[in-house]
Amino acid sequence: MTVDLVITNARYLVAVDDSNRILEHATLVIDNGLITAINPVEIPAARESFDASGHLIMPG
Repeated sequence: MTVDLVITNARYLVAVDDSNRILEHATLVIDNGLITAINPVEIPAARESFDASGHLIMPG
C-alpha cells in the first residue's frame, strides 16, 4: 500500500485526543487527506515524504 504523505522525525507532535499527548520524534502518515497513523510500527511507502527534524506538528 502506498500512502500520500509520510512525515518523519518530528521533534514534537501534539495529538488532540483524550489525553492531549505530546509525542517526541514522531512519524505521521496521511492518506486521502486524513491522518491514518501516528508512529506506525512499519512506515509505509509514500508518494511524498518530509523529514520534520527539529519541527513541531500540531493541528490547525
